[in-house]
Amino acid sequence: MATLFFPAYLRYTLPMKDHFFNIPSAPNIKAPRSTHPAVRRLKRKTKARSAHGNKVWTSTQVLIDFLQANPIHSDLRILELGAGWGVLSAYLAKTFRAQVVALDLDPDVVGYSELVASLNETQFDTVTMDFSALTVEQLANFDLVIAADVCFWDHMPEVLSEILLRCEEAEVSRVIFADPGRPPFYELARWCQTEYDAAVYPWHVSQSASRGYILDID
Repeated sequence: MATLFFPAYLRYTLPMKDHFFNIPSAPNIKAPRSTHPAVRRLKRKTKARSAHGNKVWTSTQVLIDFLQANPIHSDLRILELGAGWGVLSAYLAKTFRAQVVALDLDPDVVGYSELVASLNETQFDTVTMDFSALTVEQLANFDLVIAADVCFWDHMPEVLSEILLRCEEAEVSRVIFADPGRPPFYELARWCQTEYDAAVYPWHVSQSASRGYILDID
């Protein structure tokens, strides 16, 4: 049987810029695609069970765009829930000099978040943990708790409302969630508006078709 062979000069290689997602509000942030050579090397080394970090989710872009328009203070202690590969954490650390902890349930994301930190020449810590298990004592170490697209299952409003109650007890100054607009998020937002007089903003990313919602509990 004949074997197809393509000489090296006929092999197609993506330009390096095409190995990164475009984040309109933060073009200086490097978010690698699954085609990036370093990502491909990591996938060969790990089971790569996590499929959620291989793109910049709309809610992440919405949250970054919101923070570009409404900057937070510098040097805050920030906890990101469900951080995935840590693109949002890298943005927070690089843009606002924040001390960031990127928390995710999947241990396989650690190598990817370290790669994202390295590509962006910044630092943040990655912790493997179910965020529903966070204690008041742990939350007390942070000024801001932030998350993009974590309210996707029907039971999540209950889980996140419990975390918000712990944040209140821990005297966390602010919590910000971004979501594409799923029914569980609306349920959580209604509860937060009643309990905390929280603000909910529909948000359209500048220079993009990406849209979503911001839940801001200050």
